[in-house]
Amino acid sequence: MKNDVLYTLFVNSLSNGSDYWIECKDHAGNVEHSQVVHSWQEAVTLLEYHNWTAYEMVEMENLYFDLILEAKRKRGFRSASSQQRFLEILRRLQNNEVINVDNAVLEFNKGRHQIHRDINAIREYLEYSNKTVDYSKSKNGYVLNTKGDYFTVDDALIVLLLLYGTRALNKKELKSFTDKMINLFSRPKQIKMKDFFQSYLFHYKPVQDHDLLELLYTCFQAISQKQLLTFTYINNQGVKKEHEVIPFTITYHDRKFYLHARINREDRTQLIPWQIDRMENCTLLKKSFSKPLSEMEVGEYIQKSFNMYHGDLATVKMKVKQSNVSFLKRNFPDVKITPSDHEEWVMADVEVLGFMGIKLWILQQGPYVEVVEPVELREEVKQLIQEMYHMYFEHSNV
Repeated sequence: MKNDVLYTLFVNSLSNGSDYWIECKDHAGNVEHSQVVHSWQEAVTLLEYHNWTAYEMVEMENLYFDLILEAKRKRGFRSASSQQRFLEILRRLQNNEVINVDNAVLEFNKGRHQIHRDINAIREYLEYSNKTVDYSKSKNGYVLNTKGDYFTVDDALIVLLLLYGTRALNKKELKSFTDKMINLFSRPKQIKMKDFFQSYLFHYKPVQDHDLLELLYTCFQAISQKQLLTFTYINNQGVKKEHEVIPFTITYHDRKFYLHARINREDRTQLIPWQIDRMENCTLLKKSFSKPLSEMEVGEYIQKSFNMYHGDLATVKMKVKQSNVSFLKRNFPDVKITPSDHEEWVMADVEVLGFMGIKLWILQQGPYVEVVEPVELREEVKQLIQEMYHMYFEHSNV
């Protein structure tokens, strides 16, 4: 600010660099723009040209702490505003420096109470992070400490890659989730991560367009608070029907999220997987439940509800080609494998809820998996193979 003229430095950060320009606004509201430059050195030259005397930072980006302060020293400042002092103390703490109150009093020409107020303000600023500002007797000053494990860029990279791979969220919710996660980190890391995921987001094609995050949270609340849930469900034929259910858990499978719940009627005892993006008007009821919905724990139930189909618990015995054992273990973590009469084959026992889910998997494996027991499932697979043969060989016009 000079002679009632406000100079604002704008920074447009790009993946391959940054653009800088100054906007000059006088007391009458007239605005002039400087030329756009492409390096911080050129930006400092612009600042020096306009002879600025004080500054405030709208956003506290670690990337610019040192740069702004260096430019400030070039202008020969003798005092610092409250925000400048806050930023400088925070910068030093983040650089693992010790803040000695007596030294800070002399440097900033402020009383001890003001320096302590700055320290407390920084503590509030860091309240929801994994960092604390503590006094160290041995170092005779305040230091920044990191408490416990914390979320890193490595963690965020894995979570976002998995989320983009699912294609389960619509593009709006995915972008919002991505932005929130990336904004946890410093500006340089934000630029790198945004550049990395830019193409992922541009070419992202969700499997459905509904907003899911609020629905997922409502289902989570019902489960954690043991409350009944009501919603309108749209089935495969597009028919809508209202249901009141007792929720059990939430799972993800094949690009879709599911609520596993039992219809709240005495004659309905089985858990059913409901596709969450087909639920409308999902509402928590002021009705609670206490009895467990299944004799199995949640984790065990998820392992056995293969392909999101439900039914009675059954054991399926199969003969599996050695080359397909890795696919078998990937889909059935609890499979029991024993040798067979032939070296190229093994015997596999798996427990599933109903036959439909595993029947689809068996058909995918072609001649590399044979159902041995139960006979009922073996006959169903044979019938489907006969129908496929009939479709492809006996009445095909292709």
